[in-house]
Amino acid sequence: MLYKEVLNIGIKNGKMIKCDYCGADIYRTEYRLGLNKHQFCTPECSTKYRAKESREIRICILCGKGFECVKHKRQRYCSKKCGDTGMGLNNRGKNHPNFNSVEKQCACCNNTFLAVKAKEHSAKYCSRKCQRTYLKNELYSSSEWSKMRSMIAANYISNIKSKETKPHRIISEALSDEYVLTNEKNFKYYSVDIFLEEFNAPIEIQGDFWHCNPIKYSCAKYTQQQKAIRRDRAKNTYLREYHNMNILYLWETDVNSDLHKCKLLVDAYVVSNGNLPNYNSFNYSVCDGTLSLNDVIINSYQGT
Repeated sequence: MLYKEVLNIGIKNGKMIKCDYCGADIYRTEYRLGLNKHQFCTPECSTKYRAKESREIRICILCGKGFECVKHKRQRYCSKKCGDTGMGLNNRGKNHPNFNSVEKQCACCNNTFLAVKAKEHSAKYCSRKCQRTYLKNELYSSSEWSKMRSMIAANYISNIKSKETKPHRIISEALSDEYVLTNEKNFKYYSVDIFLEEFNAPIEIQGDFWHCNPIKYSCAKYTQQQKAIRRDRAKNTYLREYHNMNILYLWETDVNSDLHKCKLLVDAYVVSNGNLPNYNSFNYSVCDGTLSLNDVIINSYQGT
């Protein structure tokens, strides 16, 4: 097939039609006619036609003047001035098209107020002030509320998970036969894991990871460890300055591997009235049943 024959394919089955915008005669093949619903002689005619078809004339609902706007818009006013006036006059309170509130009576001051229909049954007060006044005078002072608060508090306490770790429980059970102790003794801003009541002796059970055992970690590189170290330092300083107490630190590795050494260290701590050359269990060892301080002292990150 020759090139000229290729160019002439479809030309013979075309026809003359009118431009849908300006009415000029144009020639279109059957293929071109099937592609588009409207036919135009130039791109300019196409643009003008689509602009004309997408707009319409409406009547301003305030002043009655006609104005042109896009069909898909919800415009009802001819200008911003008419729009501001109309919205201000007609779209307030119950006249607003989206108004769905209901009138209710305040349980405190008995004044009427508007409540959203979705909260028709739950809205009881016209303001926060009325709500606080009603609850203070009517509800919180009643015996039923006192009983309810007691039940809520008891339920909350029963659902609190114990803060005692496994090493904590091991030391607590090992010392309970010889000493009167309290777990999680509170000292205003802080609490200690174990407190020997008769000797005013606070004991902390230190997890190797969370409190950064210097034997296992060369530095406190984790955020959890850094926060725990700062908290431990603050607690140690507070008890030493305001309660004249030095905290004994029993580390997780020593509790799990040498419980006997930990018990001997607690006994020495009690006998010395809380005054030891060092307060970290990893700096002590047991030889022939005797507790002794190591020759090489390792400083903890807590500064003890």
